[in-house]
Amino acid sequence: MLKMLPLALPCALALLLTLSAQASAQDAAKDLGGEGSSNEGVIAESTHVDADADAVDSDESDGGSNALIRQGKKASAEVFVDYNTFTSKREYFNTTAFGVRGYWFNTPDIKLGLSVAAEQFVYDTDLKYKNQSSPVAGFTFDDINRHGSAVRYAAESQFFVSDSVQASFSLFGANGKTEKKDSIKAETYTRSGLTFNLGNQWSWEKYTFRWDWLSLTYNFAFKVGSQNVASAYPSNKNGGMIVLSALAFGAEW
Repeated sequence: MLKMLPLALPCALALLLTLSAQASAQDAAKDLGGEGSSNEGVIAESTHVDADADAVDSDESDGGSNALIRQGKKASAEVFVDYNTFTSKREYFNTTAFGVRGYWFNTPDIKLGLSVAAEQFVYDTDLKYKNQSSPVAGFTFDDINRHGSAVRYAAESQFFVSDSVQASFSLFGANGKTEKKDSIKAETYTRSGLTFNLGNQWSWEKYTFRWDWLSLTYNFAFKVGSQNVASAYPSNKNGGMIVLSALAFGAEW
């Protein structure tokens, strides 16, 4: 026993110092609000927090989840350009519009808003006129290409069906005039209808980019001067299928 005493005393002292150090660490952890019961617990918790912070930083640098970024957003504004075309055997009608639209977030996946755009259009049709030189004064057709411009207003809605895939509806009305060309005088132009779009929208912390790659339009009314184009050419009731039809860039906050 006496031979073991010189060995036991240093061991006991080391154990006492170890227990004292552990007790001091536990008191310090309690004073700091920590929940760990040992230095290892405190280190593990710190490591876990650091890992979470690194993950968040990584997500932010990669743009993160679009749905997650939309959380907490209240409004957005976009500038956009879109293109539509309607064709049949005897006429075609093309529009290109540049405009702005604003949205309010009803939920992170549902947006409601308004838009206004300057619309440029080309209307090419076979115009029927009375041929006075004809012995029977019959009616003939002449290919008339008319250009014009209009202001288009719309009520907008947008629904996100997944993280970035979105569907949108636009109830619109446009008013403008055709340009005077040769013997064809300028005429009023009016059009109203419903447009359905399908595409993607990607969001960053402050900015957003939208690409509508499918667009379908149904015209309720379409008139150039006194001519009801939708009635004369029924194809203009059911707008064609458009691919790569619209692009938009904006901000969310």
